Amino acid sequence: MKAFKQIDWMMQAILIVACTSYGLIQHDYTALYGYFAVGIWQVLSFFMHYLFTDRRYLLLKQRRLYGITLLILLGATALGMLDAGALILVLILMLFFTPVVAIAYCCICCKEVKLMSDGKE
Repeated sequence: MKAFKQIDWMMQAILIVACTSYGLIQHDYTALYGYFAVGIWQVLSFFMHYLFTDRRYLLLKQRRLYGITLLILLGATALGMLDAGALILVLILMLFFTPVVAIAYCCICCKEVKLMSDGKE
């Protein structure tokens, strides 16, 4: 499990850096694909850790907050679908909010790897 967690957080960091670099170089809408790449990786990671990881090494409070944040974002997007103006507002807010959430989740995973290393698993 330690190897999985190490690979997971390193891939998140690589994806975040690569997608940010690509976005800064390209300067067009294709840079938004990075949001989906990082987001899909992190949502899958969240569920994999929740279902298959030893709970001793999970930062449960932080992961619970991340899960609540995901539900809020999903709910806001669903509500935004009811009105075009609201959807545009939600998407603009997500454009700036989701990178912060992605970096925070990557930090959670990194801290868990350190916890696991300190626990000598």
